[in-house]
Amino acid sequence: MNFTTKFITLLARYKNLTGKTSLYTNERVNLTTKFINLLAKRMNITGMIINHMPKRMNVAGMIMNQTPKALEFPGHNPHTRNPTTKHHQNLSTKQDIKEKERKLGGKMRSDGC
Repeated sequence: MNFTTKFITLLARYKNLTGKTSLYTNERVNLTTKFINLLAKRMNITGMIINHMPKRMNVAGMIMNQTPKALEFPGHNPHTRNPTTKHHQNLSTKQDIKEKERKLGGKMRSDGC
């Protein structure tokens, strides 16, 4: 996926971003890396986006499509995130229930009475 400066500029105008915007692809566009990262995240672009760069830069230099890796956001990895993990950690296994029954000296009732 190649994004031209014209597309980024139109998107920046649509989002009402401040900064110098131009419809000519040769001129530089003053967009922050954070905006580019958010844009890529929303568009689900695969490719490495460089997080550390000067604010004024060509858009072609911001998005590099050579590496088919997932987007690298600081503190965000969609491949390792599992939303059901916390829920399952609170559930007891059968062995845990048996050990609790042994400690309490009786059978645990599931109705909580």
